[in-house]
Amino acid sequence: MTTPQTLITRLGTGLMRGTLLALAAGLAYAPSHWLGLRQEFWGSITAILVLQTEMRAMKSMAHNQALGGVIGGAIGLALVLMFGDSLPVYLLGIILAGVLCHELALEGATQVSAVTITILMLVPHTESMPAFLATRLAEVALGIAVGAGIGWAALISSVAPPAQRG
Repeated sequence: MTTPQTLITRLGTGLMRGTLLALAAGLAYAPSHWLGLRQEFWGSITAILVLQTEMRAMKSMAHNQALGGVIGGAIGLALVLMFGDSLPVYLLGIILAGVLCHELALEGATQVSAVTITILMLVPHTESMPAFLATRLAEVALGIAVGAGIGWAALISSVAPPAQRG
C-alpha cells in the first residue's frame, strides 16, 4: 500500500530525475545549436542515455557510448569510402562491428556501434562522410560529457540516495 509519505518521496524523486534529464538534454543541445551543427539532437539523446543515478551504471553507459561510437564510426566510414553506401555494405558493417566488439570484449558497445553505422549510412546528409562523422562524434562526445558530468555532480551532491552513489 502506498502511504502519503511514500507518494511524496516518489514524486520528489521523479521530479529530481526529470529535472536532471532536462538539464542534461538542454546543456548538450545548446552548444551544438550555437555552433550551427545541423543535428543538435544527438548530443541531447546521448546525454539522456548516459545520465544514470548509479555511478557504475553511468560509467558503463558512458564507456559503451564512447567506444561504440568510435568503433561504429570507423567501420562505417571505412566501408563507405571503400564500397559506397548500399544495404549489403550497411549490413556488413553491423556484422563487422559485432565481431570486433566481441573480440575486444566490448559487448556493451555493440549496439551503439551498430546504431552509429546506421546513422552514418542511413540518415540523409549533404556534407561529406568524414565531415558528417566528425560532427556526429562531436555531438555524441558533448552528450557523454554533459550526461556524465551532471550525473556525477548529482551523485556527489547527495541528490541520489546513498546506496546509489557507489
